[in-house]
Amino acid sequence: MKFLQFPRYKKDDGSLGIKLAFPYAAWSVDYFPQVVTEASKRGLSYEVDGTGNVVDRFVFVRFDESVDQAADFAKFILLDVFGFDANYSFRIRIN
Repeated sequence: MKFLQFPRYKKDDGSLGIKLAFPYAAWSVDYFPQVVTEASKRGLSYEVDGTGNVVDRFVFVRFDESVDQAADFAKFILLDVFGFDANYSFRIRIN
């Protein structure tokens, strides 16, 4: 199963932002470098952080309050990295 996580985070000024948390796991090992490279190309704020858990590490890409920027990056991952067709239907789960 492939997935994207977009948790909220508290910024230094106390407001909330949105970020991508993309795992480095068995299913995503081939995709991980593409996500990091694209974040860098776009000049986005990102960091790779180890977890010490089952998932070895995550790349966290910060979009601040820009939902449009987060949606555009998600579209890149779904179409260009994962290779889904543009007409594919996705299920979205909000926790």
